[in-house]
Amino acid sequence: MLTDFGYIAGWVAYLVAALALYALMMPLFNCCGPRPVQLFLRSLLAVVLFTPAMSVPKDGLWAPAHIVAAYNWLQHDDNAALQAGLLMLAAWCVIGLLFALQVVLGKLFVTAKPAPAKPRRRT
Repeated sequence: MLTDFGYIAGWVAYLVAALALYALMMPLFNCCGPRPVQLFLRSLLAVVLFTPAMSVPKDGLWAPAHIVAAYNWLQHDDNAALQAGLLMLAAWCVIGLLFALQVVLGKLFVTAKPAPAKPRRRT
């Protein structure tokens, strides 16, 4: 039987492990091409690790969405697996919109850098 303490302790253990994995993946992502590729990979990992989904609706229990989707797919519960997958997709869309907003605001409020002074010619 799952107690409240066991449920919370499980979530804490999962979040600590997920944060450690995310932190350990940063050096790998920094070696992967240009900055947009790095941001894409970071956002994909963040969505997979940190998006929750309802695992037992009648008890109000949540679990990581990728685990819920995989378990429900293996149990041939396609509707629940699709719901968990759509939650991950929605979270990824929100992160994508935040990145787009960052780019737009960065272009709007960027200050023009002064042109470097031309060196004087000595005659």
